Amino acid sequence: MQIGATGVVSGIDAPRARPRLRTREPERPRPDLDTLVRALANAWDWDKLLPERLELGTFSRAGGSWNVDWAEARADAIRTLRSIDFAQRDIVIWAPGTDGKGVHTDFKNAVNGIYHGRDVSLTHLHYDASWDLRSSLPTGLATMKLVLEGIRQRLAAMPAAERPRVLLGGLSQGAWIIGEAIADPRVGSVVTRAITAGHPWLAKTQYTNGHDPRVRVINHNGDQITMTVKGDAGVGMDAMAAVKTGKFGEQFGTVVKAILANPLQGVLLLHTMVRDSAPWLRPYLRDAHVYGGDMWRMVDYLRTGTLVATDEELDDRKHGRRT
Repeated sequence: MQIGATGVVSGIDAPRARPRLRTREPERPRPDLDTLVRALANAWDWDKLLPERLELGTFSRAGGSWNVDWAEARADAIRTLRSIDFAQRDIVIWAPGTDGKGVHTDFKNAVNGIYHGRDVSLTHLHYDASWDLRSSLPTGLATMKLVLEGIRQRLAAMPAAERPRVLLGGLSQGAWIIGEAIADPRVGSVVTRAITAGHPWLAKTQYTNGHDPRVRVINHNGDQITMTVKGDAGVGMDAMAAVKTGKFGEQFGTVVKAILANPLQGVLLLHTMVRDSAPWLRPYLRDAHVYGGDMWRMVDYLRTGTLVATDEELDDRKHGRRT
């Protein structure tokens, strides 16, 4: 055996290199067709496809100035669109009420129970949903209109037989946003059905008269949000927001003016203040603006087109207390 200057073994006595054993690489799971379809659907460049803004028009009975953050609306619309699975039969979008985040728990449970996790894409409208109504409401409406415009473009690129149904559900401020978005035929026409709960009287467009057969409304008796605001509607709205955000002192004059024009609303505002400031009293003070118990029939209506009436609603209609 000889060792060269480089220190490498040479000659007939050099050890033979051992052949490498080939190890079998684990097979990578192949994506199924549904996964590929979802990937293609979500690969749309929404940032390039969506317009910078859309016309909002008049959307409230309340006067005064409104502030729309179009950059935020567009960003939130893109987030919402990217969360939609266009390969499913039904697209269900939940618009949260004021202070709501994500899909209402009872609404989500109803969707899971009725659809059994099949044929549905459930998501929520991303928006601020705050009591700063003069900014939150119009910016949320801008977001919803941009979302519907994005859906309109996406469905137009699909074969008619493969287009999913677009179903909307919302509470309170979310109901307001849905109602005004659907009222715009340029984007609202893509919506198959919608149902709202606690639909604010302050919204310009109301649906309790049944003028749009796609839309159903559930309003509880005694729900302050759904009741008529007398006098200056803008003052009434600002007064309610002041009470809800703890700015009663700062907006004292506005609150007093609203109460003088709406004594019953004043009583209900006081009821709200007591309930919010004394949690131990909540079990004894009914909040008519709670709609968790209605979520199951809301989802059932979206899926089937039939809204089951409660015994209270049937009795009210029988005695002319409800249309």
